[in-house]
Amino acid sequence: MSEVLNDDRVALIDIGNSTIKVSVLSDPASLVFHCKKIEELCCWLLTKQFLTSIYCANVRTKESLIPLERFCDEKNIALSVIATGKEFAGLKNSYQNESNMGVDRWLSMLACTKLTQSPFAVLMFGTAITCDIVANGQHLGGWIIPGRKLMQDALTKNTARVFCEQSNAQNLDVGQSTPDCVDTGCFAAALGVITMAESYLCSRFKQKSIFLTGGDKKVLTAVNRSAIFRVENLVLQGLTCYAKPS
Repeated sequence: MSEVLNDDRVALIDIGNSTIKVSVLSDPASLVFHCKKIEELCCWLLTKQFLTSIYCANVRTKESLIPLERFCDEKNIALSVIATGKEFAGLKNSYQNESNMGVDRWLSMLACTKLTQSPFAVLMFGTAITCDIVANGQHLGGWIIPGRKLMQDALTKNTARVFCEQSNAQNLDVGQSTPDCVDTGCFAAALGVITMAESYLCSRFKQKSIFLTGGDKKVLTAVNRSAIFRVENLVLQGLTCYAKPS
């Protein structure tokens, strides 16, 4: 019983580009709070007197963490800000300079190593789309692609007669107006990353798994194929590898 109580006293925090997500160690996949600003996070944490420690992943600037660091100092809460590693918990990074890899990618890969023994790709659909390939505990490499909104912005801001003020596509289709063509085209491009990841794995391995996560729910729910799994809050689940190493 005491272990469960201790787990409830440990917060896991994923500070993404646009959204901050919070869970607790006893149930890392389930959100207990989310917000946009770190100041909002600190206000919420004020109501949680039971916390003893926080494990945090941050893809924003170091300076953005100052309010949280100050809060934890004042409340005597142990704060661990996780950085991307060269090797941890059986996972080896392919980057020469691991600090160049976003910690969200690193933690998502760590979480997936607990979900399968097969070679896998993990794709995150958010502000950017990232894909990382792992086999036998070795990160082989990955891709970084603009997210759907960034794709649309690139088209509309850099072409004279292309415009789009919507993001309504929910399945693979073709457009019959310029806005529809941009919308469905960017949707198709996002789905195409999944297809290419699947093709890459199939050309090299007999068994494979593909994990999808992130905030672009329309893309995530449009895919329904075997060996492709939607997983919520992978970054938070990856933090458990540091909060409670096995």
